[in-house]
Amino acid sequence: MKTWYVRVVIGLIIVNAAFAVFVLLRGEIGDTEGKILGTSLVATASAVLAMTCAPARAAGRLGLVPLTGMLAAAAGFAAVTVVIWGEVDEIWIGKVAGTAFIIAVASALACLLSAWALEGGSAWVGLAADLLIAGVGGMLLFALWFEVGSSGYWRGFSVLAVLLAAAALAVPVLHRGGPEATREPIRHCPFCGSTIEGVSGRPITCPSCGRHYTVNQRSSRSASAASQLSELP
Repeated sequence: MKTWYVRVVIGLIIVNAAFAVFVLLRGEIGDTEGKILGTSLVATASAVLAMTCAPARAAGRLGLVPLTGMLAAAAGFAAVTVVIWGEVDEIWIGKVAGTAFIIAVASALACLLSAWALEGGSAWVGLAADLLIAGVGGMLLFALWFEVGSSGYWRGFSVLAVLLAAAALAVPVLHRGGPEATREPIRHCPFCGSTIEGVSGRPITCPSCGRHYTVNQRSSRSASAASQLSELP
């Protein structure tokens, strides 16, 4: 994660908190103050969503999903800002903003869960979580654009949402009890030295030099352990 990006997010959080305290102590929220506070809150939420996707992109996980989530968060912020300051009543702009944030949240959740990779007999739980994320997000998008009001539709959505919550909770638990938790972390690319996020024994793609490789640790906890580096095609 870039240091400047973290500082921007922390700065937005501090500004939001300080402004909210000021408004509450003042006792009233005018039109301009409300717009500023709303814009700042949306900016913070968008930055947090993008920041959640960034580690997966740096580690080369999930293909284009992290980048899609980051771009969707930026698009959602832009659309909401237009609504707040332009006082636009067009329904389609609200739908565009909603679409962007649904994609951003779904991408952020998928990126977050990808940090806890599962292997062996529990790998299907991770796959199920990804499919459920796609299903819940897809149903929300469909309902947003086609204004679905059927009780049966929302009952089905609720079932998927409950299953997604269960899968999302199960992934980190299964990861801690699986072989993936004992793998050595790989923090730097052996070819160019750039900071990466990966583990031994799993394919890694360096976002800086583009190399594809796997680092195999012979001894998992020894400081003098020998390593084997296998570059992938």
